[in-house]
Amino acid sequence: MSGTAVAETIQQEKTPLVTMQGVDVVNDGNLILSNVDITINKGEFVYLLGKVGSGKSSIIKTLIAELPLKKGAAEVAGFKLWKIKNRHIPYLRRKLGVVFQDFQLLMDRTVEDNLLFVLEATGWKKRKEMLARASEVLAMVGMQEKLHKMPHQLSGGEQQRVAIARALLNNPQVILADEPTGNLDEDTASGIMNLLREIHQKQQPAILMVTHNRELYKRFPGRVLICEDGGVREMEQEIEFSLEELQPGTTPVAAAEENFELEVAATVAAPVVDEPVAASVVAPAAEAAVVAEVPDVAPVAAPIEGDEFFEIEGDPSKVEEK
Repeated sequence: MSGTAVAETIQQEKTPLVTMQGVDVVNDGNLILSNVDITINKGEFVYLLGKVGSGKSSIIKTLIAELPLKKGAAEVAGFKLWKIKNRHIPYLRRKLGVVFQDFQLLMDRTVEDNLLFVLEATGWKKRKEMLARASEVLAMVGMQEKLHKMPHQLSGGEQQRVAIARALLNNPQVILADEPTGNLDEDTASGIMNLLREIHQKQQPAILMVTHNRELYKRFPGRVLICEDGGVREMEQEIEFSLEELQPGTTPVAAAEENFELEVAATVAAPVVDEPVAASVVAPAAEAAVVAEVPDVAPVAAPIEGDEFFEIEGDPSKVEEK
């Protein structure tokens, strides 16, 4: 490899996809974290550790523009969060893949139809191409034989694999995994972690994984960030956490963190449905967007529900403001 090629490779590896500089994270009027500085480059696998209520999920909400930026500067996949407009938030989210602890699959349709719903909602038109892409991502996660199964016919680990396939549909630059192994037994959790690491090695997205399980980062090494004492710091040496330290706390946002569900139907990378997971769930009806544009300032973004997540004004090719 020539010197120029090596330099280009090194530069690509250091391309920041997530940055937060001097950010205050505010949730429901409460200051959760202050002066947060984070940089995650292309191809990095980063853990975010901390007690329940320490602000981990509030960081995820901030990165997808669910929580408005009150102070500081943050940029995700090229979108400047301090000045993003409401009508551009769906474009940001389509650059992201989000994987949740509780899977958030549509329980009234097959695995294949869960993925087709997302592809159609995010602009895919040709059914043949949609079917091929759904089959492709299911093969990536070892679920190609389950495409006609209903979610309730799958184990927890299989449902999470489908959720990961859903997150990969549109080749996300950034994957945000919020406790993706939290509801799984140890062996199944290890399988999911092996899958995420394989995806990371092959596709090189930036991955930020929220967890409070210290065994995961011991078995699957990566950078470690810790939420504690109202801030975020990088772990530079091995730190032992007691089980008591990792139990749900009683901070002002503990309940919110424990029940955190992003109120979105889907993204290009990670579609998510805000109905509770139950056998009777019916896909949300398409509705008009209700979020008004707030010019030149970061929006106070109300949760975008159901299909409103995909309502975009204007021609997607003419988005100028990021």
